[in-house]
Amino acid sequence: MMADAADGKIDLILCKSIPRFSRNVVDCRRYTDRLKEQNVFVRFEKENVNTSDFIAEFVFNLLSAVAQGESRSISDNIRWAHQERIKRGEYNLGNNRILGYDTVDGKLVPNADAWIVQEIFRRFVAGEGYQEIIRGIKTLGAKPLRGETFYPATVRRMLKNETYVGDKLLQKNAPTDFFTKRSDKSLDYESFYMKDDHEGLVSREVWDKAQEILSAQEAETKAGIHRKGKEHHVLYGKVFYGECGAPFVRRTFGNKATGSYKAWYCREKLKGGKCTSKIIRETVLESEIASMMGWPTFDEQQFEEQVKRVDVLPDRISVETKD
Repeated sequence: MMADAADGKIDLILCKSIPRFSRNVVDCRRYTDRLKEQNVFVRFEKENVNTSDFIAEFVFNLLSAVAQGESRSISDNIRWAHQERIKRGEYNLGNNRILGYDTVDGKLVPNADAWIVQEIFRRFVAGEGYQEIIRGIKTLGAKPLRGETFYPATVRRMLKNETYVGDKLLQKNAPTDFFTKRSDKSLDYESFYMKDDHEGLVSREVWDKAQEILSAQEAETKAGIHRKGKEHHVLYGKVFYGECGAPFVRRTFGNKATGSYKAWYCREKLKGGKCTSKIIRETVLESEIASMMGWPTFDEQQFEEQVKRVDVLPDRISVETKD
């Protein structure tokens, strides 16, 4: 409609009431002012206000503010009612389907995909990485609710979802502000944790172990051992300097003229400390690991599945396997 107005296809817009047009003063004025610039006016039937009438400007602003107040009041009432239902343990999943469950009479009931969730937890607790888990369940015929394949972020969210142990955390996020339509952390709200709300897909023991591993990974990330994002390399979190125990980090050296290359060195050296470690080219490091493991060449999948830790020492490297 705004585009048609700009193209001169509209002269007058008839609207039943101001709240139907917009529920806050800022948007209401912004749109009507933009329309007036195009010589397009709005007439509100209920309030009998026309934006072409200069005298009605004050009345229009006042009524817009009233409409905003009514909208805020409705939003607050809805939020209050929602929180009261949560306190009573009442919730509705709506279209938010969860892999491994169906909703029957308002309750979560395990379905034919429950094995996928159980397999993910089993493999994770056994020490498999996200990519290794994805390859494993894909081989078994697992499919996500949406899309064609699982992703590491998807698997991680599943492992952190308390639904799979039979619990439910209600009101996880701050309520949405009626004006911005975004989650507002400044708003008061209370979360409610419901234990044994429904039948879990994994035991409490497996769940606790998975959370312990996730917590350890988060601690390692904060310590600089793991790196998030597209540049994550399979060596991250597994290569350490044998003298001080600090993790190795990956950096790019060289320039366009001489050519660039990837290399690894101790994080403490990066900080400017007195670390005596040397920079080691990635190709050299991978070749040394492959030689220690008896591989013809370095293989990322084999490394992820078989190697637990690599210690780089001044004169050699040491490889610890998962077996």
